[in-house]
Amino acid sequence: MEILTILLQDPEPCVRMAIGQNRAIWNSSRWQGISRELARDKDEAVRLVAAANPYIDQETLLELASDPSDKVRLVVAGNTKVTPDILAKLAADKDVSIRRAVAWQKETPPRALTWLAVDEDADVRASVVLNANTPSSALDTMVHDPIEKIRVNLVWRQQISVKALTILAGDTSETIRRQVAVNPRLPADVIDQLARDKSASVRRQVCDNKNITEETLIQLAGDESMEVKSAVAMLPKTPAAALRLLTENPGFGPTVAGHPNTPIDLIETLAQSKSFYTRRAVAKRHDAPHQILRVLAKDMHSGIRYTVASNITTPPELLEQLPGDSHADVRKGLTQNPATGEKILKKLALDKDAGVAEAATKALEKRRQ
Repeated sequence: MEILTILLQDPEPCVRMAIGQNRAIWNSSRWQGISRELARDKDEAVRLVAAANPYIDQETLLELASDPSDKVRLVVAGNTKVTPDILAKLAADKDVSIRRAVAWQKETPPRALTWLAVDEDADVRASVVLNANTPSSALDTMVHDPIEKIRVNLVWRQQISVKALTILAGDTSETIRRQVAVNPRLPADVIDQLARDKSASVRRQVCDNKNITEETLIQLAGDESMEVKSAVAMLPKTPAAALRLLTENPGFGPTVAGHPNTPIDLIETLAQSKSFYTRRAVAKRHDAPHQILRVLAKDMHSGIRYTVASNITTPPELLEQLPGDSHADVRKGLTQNPATGEKILKKLALDKDAGVAEAATKALEKRRQ
């Protein structure tokens, strides 16, 4: 090892750097003393090698955290063996790049992140928001941060308090209010507040909040925005009262007609709609009352009659009437219905329309397999 002692005194920095980069030395009994000498070297490049070493002892790393070189201190902050105490020391560093590195480090202690949450540098604060160690109290102080991106990232931190979320729900930024609107931790009164937001895009996002109440959905069903109404119409939990409001606009007829919460009396009304698509949506329902299906089986449009013919819940006596329909597509619809009896299929296998006859024959063959 005496050769190392000589080489540590070599006037060329590259020689002393090579000693610090020699992996064969890292596990030796002399490494601690050697690394300490390298950490006190007059040349910055040599000290950088020491600061980056994963086998350096904590005492030496702490010494390097006070190095006059910003570059060395930055490397210390990124060392895989850096301790929370060293990071806490570096959190007060005058160099912003070092504070940024500390704010990003997963080992940085909560107390240091609390200081950095009010750092003058926006990038430092942005990293604090994303750091898993940042305590709730520190995050809550950032709800008024002047940088929008920082406030946006705050919304999805689980550690942020409901009180802080409530503050963000009143943020001047529409982007942030949109983000807050879908947060499942929002209390009902704040969801209701956002459902009255001046921005239609915010009100639209409220519809995606899993904790939205029926009362709020009813309110949004009467919204002036078609986008908001469309979102309400598509939600499986939308109550009957909201669906009734939506039918005031004929454009929502097909959606409401197919909605699982649409009440029977409203289905009966929609079955008489002038809209083909609305009547077809009713004809598709597996819970459509038989009396409605009987009416739709005589609809002037063959597409409606086809839908009734292919509906698995169409009653047998009604299915027996449809082979006499004048339109081939309606008769073909019967061949696609699992509820169509074999007697009907045999009759359709002799249909004058070749397409119907072929479809009926294939259906019979499939059942016999």
